[in-house]
Amino acid sequence: NGKVSDYRTYEFHNPLHHHATVFNEPDNHLYVFGGYGNYSFSDKLLLFNFEREKWDTLSLKGDRIAPRMHTVAGSAGEPGLYYIYGGVGNETGKQELGKEFYSDLYLLNTKTRSVKKIWSHPNEDTYLVPKRNLVFDKKLQKAYVLCSNRNNLKIALYAIDVKTGEHSQVSNETLVNTNCINSTAYLFYNPDVKQFYMAVKQGEDSS
Repeated sequence: NGKVSDYRTYEFHNPLHHHATVFNEPDNHLYVFGGYGNYSFSDKLLLFNFEREKWDTLSLKGDRIAPRMHTVAGSAGEPGLYYIYGGVGNETGKQELGKEFYSDLYLLNTKTRSVKKIWSHPNEDTYLVPKRNLVFDKKLQKAYVLCSNRNNLKIALYAIDVKTGEHSQVSNETLVNTNCINSTAYLFYNPDVKQFYMAVKQGEDSS
């Protein structure tokens, strides 16, 4: 009948909106990075262990990722390796100190719990803000991300070279207002038919 008959809810102590999530199938762990809550941007990596039914905050070695929301993550093509791209935040995490639009890429290794910065580029003109999910093409060495342009609120699909950071728009634009804290867009890819899909969650609050 298409209904989910068995599910449970595990809430954050401090809800984080517009965070990045990845699921590591080999160890049955869910990782959450970044997000926004209590007027602050987060730089924490949280781990949910389904067997213990518990959230843990992990310490990371290597390069620091500035606190941010609207960041996205996805597989880097190898078990335990994930890319984290872009977002909106600042070095302190305090909302009252303003925000920066990041265009940068990090490699997260969940086995060693370490982070390596790949590159960072200015994001001053287009103000591209990534939405949910990152899809990596290992053969082309490109990450595909849905991004909204803060200048016109339109969303399009972008291809990003993971080695250089060069990006190009690869789809037409569509107007989706995701300014509401409860609104966003999700990117999915079906390898069987080689097609991308966008699912939109639209909130009513325009604040």
